[in-house]
Amino acid sequence: MSEQEKKLTLEEEFKARLNGDLQKNTLDFMAYLMENELLPNPVHTNCFDYLGEGVCTLNVFEPTASEGPLDIYFNGSGVCEPANFQVDNYLKEIAWANVNKCGQCHEGWKDCGGGDKMIFGKKYNTCHSPLCFANPDAKTFENIKKLVNIWKQNIVDRQLTK
Repeated sequence: MSEQEKKLTLEEEFKARLNGDLQKNTLDFMAYLMENELLPNPVHTNCFDYLGEGVCTLNVFEPTASEGPLDIYFNGSGVCEPANFQVDNYLKEIAWANVNKCGQCHEGWKDCGGGDKMIFGKKYNTCHSPLCFANPDAKTFENIKKLVNIWKQNIVDRQLTK
């Protein structure tokens, strides 16, 4: 296998495709995920799981892509109506500003897990990944970490009721 055929690790992709503060903040965020027991999914290594359930996905694109180059998606199984968290208005505003609305992007869109979801008290017709953050700045990354903690608690709560 040639050097070019080797698949880059996620960290190598971040270093190759992101620059400046976005690169630093993304690498710091990835370290935060690992420190908080979110592990890369064994199949989809850009997806981070907690207790076997998906929490978020980090997609890095070619620098010329219209998206990103970095998008952070939250898994649709998370609940945006946390029972055990006080959510301040600023965090709600950040989430509402980054709702990933359903774009009916494929033939099976009705069964993909998207649809009407409550996100901190407001109803949206979302993609199966209800939140998407494109090129977040340092302050937004701090709020994304709060959302990660909410998603983790929702996973714990859901598993306790099984």
